[in-house]
Amino acid sequence: MPGGQASPYGNAGAHTVAYADDMNSETRHRPGYPVRSKALLEQWLADYLATGPRTSSSFKVAIQDESLGKDTGLVIMVPFGTPAEVYMQPAGPDRAEWVITLTGRDEDLTVSPQRLAGFAAELRVASDLCAYLQFRSIEWDRMSGMG
Repeated sequence: MPGGQASPYGNAGAHTVAYADDMNSETRHRPGYPVRSKALLEQWLADYLATGPRTSSSFKVAIQDESLGKDTGLVIMVPFGTPAEVYMQPAGPDRAEWVITLTGRDEDLTVSPQRLAGFAAELRVASDLCAYLQFRSIEWDRMSGMG
């Protein structure tokens, strides 16, 4: 962190830098882009969950098809008590910014106000986790010389 300040999310630690080969036209003219491996994202997820967010949701890091050079990160959250999934991933293969995708539903979902409040609380956890992953990505990219 600038000025010797501590990270608000703990010590990011040193991680091995990995680069994917140029696999598509979007990245072909760049020397390489950071690959956020499954193991690295699992560590970041564990670090975040160790901070004690109040959640009953389940989380996992998805295995991605590395043959296309797209192993940039995909974290999935299943909010407790809902049939929905929330996907968190970088905005692009060479981007530190993260985005959230809420899966669509084929049918309407009718819930009580209490259940909706619970879902909203779980979505807040998703938002916080996504911001944390973005922070860690920016920090990791800077440490690796990519940012």
